[in-house]
Amino acid sequence: MVADSDLSRINMEDCMLAHATLWTGEPNDLDYLCSKYGSYNRHKHLRTTNDTQLKYLYAGLDADTTLNHVWRGLLREFKRDTLSYKEYKLRRQPLLHVINRFNSRGVKVYQDRVTFISKILDSEMARIEQRAKELTGNPHFSISSHSQVSQALYGGQMFTDGETRKYRERADKAKVVKPKRALKAPKGSDATQELINQLKLQLGVE
Repeated sequence: MVADSDLSRINMEDCMLAHATLWTGEPNDLDYLCSKYGSYNRHKHLRTTNDTQLKYLYAGLDADTTLNHVWRGLLREFKRDTLSYKEYKLRRQPLLHVINRFNSRGVKVYQDRVTFISKILDSEMARIEQRAKELTGNPHFSISSHSQVSQALYGGQMFTDGETRKYRERADKAKVVKPKRALKAPKGSDATQELINQLKLQLGVE
């Protein structure tokens, strides 16, 4: 990390943040960026090696691909997309100094409030997951699976995870959820609502 006294003299850049500005919907990790802009095979896995020579190789490839391949590739795209470049310079790049200070100093967290809100979110997520299983008729349905959700909503048939023939056959006979049919979100459970009310009281919200 860079000392605060040196920040004003450093122009901090970040490939992943720049790529997220240009291509928001794509992955932004360096493995992906190297596969997109780099000229070498994947090498990020070498960072876990115990071989000293391979560690040197990893360090060299990491510096070369990050600067000469990924960053230069991003600059070429920024030249073609000046609006994204302005967004990166105006709003994204300044965050790097905040992130640097955060990693250097840490940040004070209101732990009791975080725990309280976490309980609300966990309760709501459990309700959503249960509702999704009811709608799909599949007790193994995973709301966090993009493929299962997309097939349930747009695929023309309910999705099952294939664990048993019983559930696959049940899905074939299940009523199709049509994309045009708007499903009203059920109201929150009493437990969830109670937690929300408590939070409003703590925040002074009517």
